[in-house]
Amino acid sequence: MSQVRCIEAARGSLSAIRPLFTTTVFTSAFLLFSIQPMFAKMVLPLFGSSPAVWNTCMVFFAALPAPLAAKVGVIGLGTRSLACYGVPAQQFTFCEIDPAVIRIARDTGYFTFLRICPPEVRIVLGDARLSLAAAADAYYGLLVLDAFSSDAIPGHLLTREALVLYEPKLAAPGLLAIHISNNHLDLEPALANPAHDAGLLAVARFDERVGPDEARAGKTPSRWVVLARRPEGLRGLADDPRWHPLAPRPDKTLWTDDFSNLLEVIRWR
Repeated sequence: MSQVRCIEAARGSLSAIRPLFTTTVFTSAFLLFSIQPMFAKMVLPLFGSSPAVWNTCMVFFAALPAPLAAKVGVIGLGTRSLACYGVPAQQFTFCEIDPAVIRIARDTGYFTFLRICPPEVRIVLGDARLSLAAAADAYYGLLVLDAFSSDAIPGHLLTREALVLYEPKLAAPGLLAIHISNNHLDLEPALANPAHDAGLLAVARFDERVGPDEARAGKTPSRWVVLARRPEGLRGLADDPRWHPLAPRPDKTLWTDDFSNLLEVIRWR
């Protein structure tokens, strides 16, 4: 009789514990898949570029209807950290020309952004202009160009013909965000004339404020240019004093597929 009572008591204890166990499992899953990406977003601002990126992404997500905001294209994979600014319902398509970069970004022994950040990610290997030419028109709500930080830049991504290619791939009122940080080249004037020639409105920002703690964490100043077809596409940025209009530069060369002048944009020191 005592054994029966023990079994019944044990069953009663299990019934009481089961809801707690279930709650614990689901809470742990939530923390794993929600807090990790949130933590990534908290950490990323320490590594530079992020304030302007975050500003642009917030304007983009607020301005576009959900179906249009779901598609984001990025030229330049890097470590895939940009996807951590996205949300689970979005799809990020990265265009990357270097197979070694893709291999390193996927190696979780080095970087975990591919695993912990929420958006669905698709990686396309090949030249970005050729890859985008094959994409459907009005497919992307946001296009990000993040391929100009090295000593040898892909200049064909900044020409008049390149901007003419990008523009129809954007769904109205989509944005084109270009990261132009470079230690040796001032790419803002190089981009101003092609943008004006393509009939695009542009604003630029130099995020130069880096505190001592941020510098120790690895943050560096960054420069961004954001382009749109119409003024309403830039709402939130055009009225922000940290961003300034990008006016055409008659004293600088109009970069085309046939001609560009790197000597004009070298930072002579």
